[in-house]
Amino acid sequence: MIKKSLFNIYNVEIIVSDLDHPECVNFGPDGAGYAGGEAGQLFKFTSERDKVILANTGGRIGGLCVDGNYT
Repeated sequence: MIKKSLFNIYNVEIIVSDLDHPECVNFGPDGAGYAGGEAGQLFKFTSERDKVILANTGGRIGGLCVDGNYT
């Protein structure tokens, strides 16, 4: 089951702050947002404004995509 996305074109707001230069922002079928950071961080954030670093590559993330089958 695909959960409701954080993105709504009629209600734009700041979901999280204090991410290190977020880039490549994506939203997954789990309803969470994902973004790369300038120092290689992979962030996950939720509509409850929770955020966590899932991984760190040690260098910039050149792109990011979320698999539609991810749960």
